[in-house]
Amino acid sequence: MYVPGYVPLPPGKDFTSEAELTTKFNVRKATNIIELNSLNLELPTNPDDYYLSSKEPTTTSKIRRIARSHPSSQTRITKITMDETLQKVFFELEKPLETGKSYFFKFGYSGKISEQLSGLYRTTYWDLEGKIHYAALTDFEPTDARRMVPCFDEPAFKAVWKVQVYHPKGTRAISNAIEVVENQIDK
Repeated sequence: MYVPGYVPLPPGKDFTSEAELTTKFNVRKATNIIELNSLNLELPTNPDDYYLSSKEPTTTSKIRRIARSHPSSQTRITKITMDETLQKVFFELEKPLETGKSYFFKFGYSGKISEQLSGLYRTTYWDLEGKIHYAALTDFEPTDARRMVPCFDEPAFKAVWKVQVYHPKGTRAISNAIEVVENQIDK
């Protein structure tokens, strides 16, 4: 997330986010389409920028490098269709996913930090000296996770989220979930 006021930001990055998603899911019925909810997010249009396999990705390097290291185990995406009205993105596959198997779906995406009070949004506050500050917040209920991350965003689905947040020294990241680990890195 690029929130102004803490560190210098690259041009054009104010109030934007860049992320990488790895979704693990189990196939209950064979299908050659994956449907994710997504609203106002930028996803890759090149099928080679996605990794879909029953083998868990073992590296954090670029998707194409991961795909080259597991070419025979990967399921190829043949078509990507975004439907803004349905707030969904459809991935058509070369062959059906197998019933009873688990798959890993990995890709990068980006979006804007909204001014609406839903999904990933921003707010402002003033310190005691009258200086303005910004904060990024989330509100995913009932179906607004799709505004921050492409996902299975339906009330009937429940998912376990593992989120990593990197933020500048002197700032805080607060969550209503249990914090698993906190590391300080020098960058």
